[in-house]
Amino acid sequence: MVMPSWRVTNRNAGEFKVRQSMLNVPDGNFPMATSFPKMIITKLENAYCLPFGPPVLPELGRIITEYLIPWSPETLGWFSHLGKADYEANVSINTDDCQHDIDTAFYLDHSISGHFGHFIGDCLPRLYALDVCRALFGNVKVIIAGRAEVDFHTHLLNAAGVPSRDIVRINSLVRCKRLLLATQSFGVEHYASPTSARMWATMRDRSAPRDVTLPDRIYLSRVGVPIRKLADEGAIERIFERLGFTIIRPENLRVESQIALVSNARLIAGPGGSGMFNLAFQGRMRSAFLLVWENFIQLSEMLFSAGRGCDIWYHVGQTMEPAADGATWSVDLARLENDVWEWLLQSRS
Repeated sequence: MVMPSWRVTNRNAGEFKVRQSMLNVPDGNFPMATSFPKMIITKLENAYCLPFGPPVLPELGRIITEYLIPWSPETLGWFSHLGKADYEANVSINTDDCQHDIDTAFYLDHSISGHFGHFIGDCLPRLYALDVCRALFGNVKVIIAGRAEVDFHTHLLNAAGVPSRDIVRINSLVRCKRLLLATQSFGVEHYASPTSARMWATMRDRSAPRDVTLPDRIYLSRVGVPIRKLADEGAIERIFERLGFTIIRPENLRVESQIALVSNARLIAGPGGSGMFNLAFQGRMRSAFLLVWENFIQLSEMLFSAGRGCDIWYHVGQTMEPAADGATWSVDLARLENDVWEWLLQSRS
């Protein structure tokens, strides 16, 4: 999959490093393209599911480890990693006590399914296979954990073609006579594919028709996000406001509003992170300007923009030592403003 063209505004080659735990990035640089795997549907018989956990096959003593976070398999405590492919259950899996007994289900849950950005980037990209599963097996339910703090799932699933009546939210053990799994067509640390891009476009078009009243330039703020906090983001917002950008606080908006804003914008700016994962739903975007922390330069936003005909500019901030007011990193405001001006001139918008 061809990646967008890119530019780092304030660092030379060798002065920054892309950090991905699940993708080999030669020399720490942004890749020109990534490969993606075959899309495969797997059928499991008599499988069990735990909320935010992997499918389990008790009769075979197996768990499906691809539904664990590879670098942190013990995050939720359901299982302990004993090394290599060996895991141990930390809870009693009583197959005689199940919340639901489902005939045929499609598994969309994951240990990170309660996180907005990861649900968009790591869970939804399996749904390309749902129509095939319906054609093969008829009525198919979609399984997702039911204890997420905020229900962003319903709108996203509906937009992806899953009616609310087919969503099964689980809070304890569930048995499935037939459980269907699908390879991801996208992963925030892995790859992008044309399949995922088509799915994002379908969801966008169902969710957010063109609206000429929405702004062409938006800045997606992280002021309300407590982790990887950017110092003086209020001052940074004012720079972008002076240049015609509307400041958006994604965490205060409904999912459909976020999609509408991103799908209509020509220029999108802001710190890298889950708010920027809305780039999946871009429709008119010409260019994005990302502020990124030197210790956390990721490919996710570039992957969401793969094959879209846009470009991405990066401005790299430095680590704060010691941290001030909870901030982790900062940028030079004067240099940032100069770089944004250059971006706007080059983008001709």
